[in-house]
Amino acid sequence: MADPLSMSASIAGLISIADLVFKAVYKKTMEKIEKRVKKANGMSNRSKVANIIQQLKWPFTTTETKELLTELSRHKKTLNVALAADSMRKLQLCLTKIDGISEEVSRAHDVVRKIEINTQIEVDRGKQRVLDYFMINNPQGDLRKSINDRHPMTGLWLTESSAFNDWIWLSGIPGAGKTVLAGSVIQEALTRADETNQVGVGFYFCDYRQPMTCEPISILGAIASQLTRQKEEAFSILRNYYGYLHPKRHLPEETPDSEELKAKINIMSELFNQTIIIVDGLDECGDTADDVVKILTELADYGTGVSMAIFSRDHDDVRLHLDVEFKHISIAAHEEDIRIYVGAELEKRIQSYLLRLQDMNMKDEIMEILVERAGGMFRWVVCQLDYLCNCAHDEERREALTKLPPNLSSSYRHLLERANRFSSKVQTMVQLCLHLIAFAEPKLLIIQLRQPVLTPEAPGAYLSARNTISNMKSLADAAVLFANWNKETTLNPHTFPF
Repeated sequence: MADPLSMSASIAGLISIADLVFKAVYKKTMEKIEKRVKKANGMSNRSKVANIIQQLKWPFTTTETKELLTELSRHKKTLNVALAADSMRKLQLCLTKIDGISEEVSRAHDVVRKIEINTQIEVDRGKQRVLDYFMINNPQGDLRKSINDRHPMTGLWLTESSAFNDWIWLSGIPGAGKTVLAGSVIQEALTRADETNQVGVGFYFCDYRQPMTCEPISILGAIASQLTRQKEEAFSILRNYYGYLHPKRHLPEETPDSEELKAKINIMSELFNQTIIIVDGLDECGDTADDVVKILTELADYGTGVSMAIFSRDHDDVRLHLDVEFKHISIAAHEEDIRIYVGAELEKRIQSYLLRLQDMNMKDEIMEILVERAGGMFRWVVCQLDYLCNCAHDEERREALTKLPPNLSSSYRHLLERANRFSSKVQTMVQLCLHLIAFAEPKLLIIQLRQPVLTPEAPGAYLSARNTISNMKSLADAAVLFANWNKETTLNPHTFPF
């Protein structure tokens, strides 16, 4: 295909030539018509009867009329060709601009989707063995889930601020979206590392439901494994330590030592201009929280060019270690993300007809009140929107907005009271469903949840169309008050404030 700009220039040249020719020929035709009409109207010295006859008479002969019609039709076609050519020229220019915009959007999309460590070393079987040995728990799945839960444009107040280069401790109450914000920070760090090999990134998610993720050795091992992927020199440091732990003539050590791993990471940090470390869920470490906090603060103290972001609830044991050297940021103090989130969730429910508003001004009322009352709690917003969707009309919603529960605990109490209004059979189903969601490992698919929940309790009973839920999603319609769907058609429990 010809270059769009060259084609546009050629079309523009043709238009200029056609314009000159058309003006001359068209002017000549119109002058001919005007001259004949004026001549017919100018015969005023005739008798009155002659003037009336002349006015009723067509000033052109049949042959002249046909010739004029043919000529005017030709001019009309010329105009159409000129307009089409001009439209084509403008269309080509628009397409050229669209191509440029599309490339920019693609580049931006690649940056936004950057959710993995950029491996700069050639990984063979031997190197993979070393990397896997220290990667006791891979946080990549947690990061992917965090990114999926994130609404676009949230977290910019942090990633675009100067605080992003410091040691920061971000705390928030349950449901404030700490893990989602951690995903935003990790994504920004990975984007920076992708632009230059002088920035190293390590990240981790602690989860109380998986005790092994809360061990210092798991956290340090994951960070070390991630940093070694980004520089050959860093891998050499970890490979030497692996060799020390696996001597050829002696039995291997059982596990790496946390102090040794900390020292190795400090040495690795000297290979980068900046080493960004992000750890989420520090408060979920329980009995190991003190050890984890101590090791991370020492890592920040002794490492070279280390920037660290730690996410947790505001617990005393965490504050004791972090309050002095780390800049404390309360996530609940920022309403930008809450406003974006409320707007997106409102629009989603309206478009899916879950929220049917008679007066669209009601949307603004809901928006302002929820943002004002949320106190930084994303989960609180969801609870209130779910309740408003079940209201019969706008007046009931307006009344509900004046009686919003003050916190997440009260919101869950309302949900429990709502669940208690179900039949005893449904209540039993909800309880079993929640137990399986909370404790089953690995996580069950909805079709797998369906089987144990619908198993008849009576001896000798069997499953049939009469006692089976045909729509798998309806199985958890009640349980979903306390859990959320993900893209793998599983349910994950929400964060509870206790």
